[in-house]
Amino acid sequence: MNGSTTAKRSVRSHTKLRDEVQSVSNGYCLRTYGDAYTGATPRSLSLPAGTIWVVPVMFNSAGYGPVGEVGIVAVDPRTLEILDATPKHEVRAAGARLARVKRDDLHAAFRRARAT
Repeated sequence: MNGSTTAKRSVRSHTKLRDEVQSVSNGYCLRTYGDAYTGATPRSLSLPAGTIWVVPVMFNSAGYGPVGEVGIVAVDPRTLEILDATPKHEVRAAGARLARVKRDDLHAAFRRARAT
């Protein structure tokens, strides 16, 4: 096996793991925070104790899409277990703040979506 083949396998397995982490974090967001919250792009983070995946939590609005980041979820790459996450009350409060700040944009997007 040459170096190129090894690199391709490594990239493929990294991509598959990232997709699995994304799926786990999205499920966690849905069950914990509600249907307006999803996981954004997972990022691998190497720490002295080992590697974890960190996934930003995004607040989303129908008709508008992603509004902004409101928390994080940390995932163990070996077990795909949630190691820790921003508490529900903090995520929901951050989502409410974003909804207030971007209220006019969100309402305009909602009106456009209803008009079609």
